[in-house]
Amino acid sequence: MGKKAQPVICIIVENLSDYGQYELLLQKRVKDVNEKYYGFWEIPQGRIEAYEDFQSSIQRELYEETGLNLEQIVVPSEHFQVEYEAAKLNLIVPLCCVFDSTNNYIGIAVVVKASGVCRNTQEATSHQMFSVSQLKDILLNDTVFPLDYPILQRYVEWRS
Repeated sequence: MGKKAQPVICIIVENLSDYGQYELLLQKRVKDVNEKYYGFWEIPQGRIEAYEDFQSSIQRELYEETGLNLEQIVVPSEHFQVEYEAAKLNLIVPLCCVFDSTNNYIGIAVVVKASGVCRNTQEATSHQMFSVSQLKDILLNDTVFPLDYPILQRYVEWRS
């Protein structure tokens, strides 16, 4: 039997610029200097820990990779937690889900608003806000972490 797929929370931090345009946060991936995708653009993301709830995973990963604090979950606009005798379930409708069958990850994309000042971490540096039109150009350059590519394409479609 193969390795089980691991859920990854993929966080799009967005902001409305002074010009009324949506912007989102990208960061440079620096988790491992020997990694194939070192220096690629990515969104904050990470594995959902065992027994961690939806909102806690977003808060933790956002802070670990950026130093930012979660202010609001934009998408999904509603999420519910239901508890049964044998299970605690979270019902969410994310922006999209991406299944990476090569590396065995399921990326669950959410859109959030955050506050604070970005800081470089051991996992990410060069945090920068980009407009949707700038993001379209970045997606053409083939320097986006593969799991994030379809998520960012979906975000562009959603905000265009």
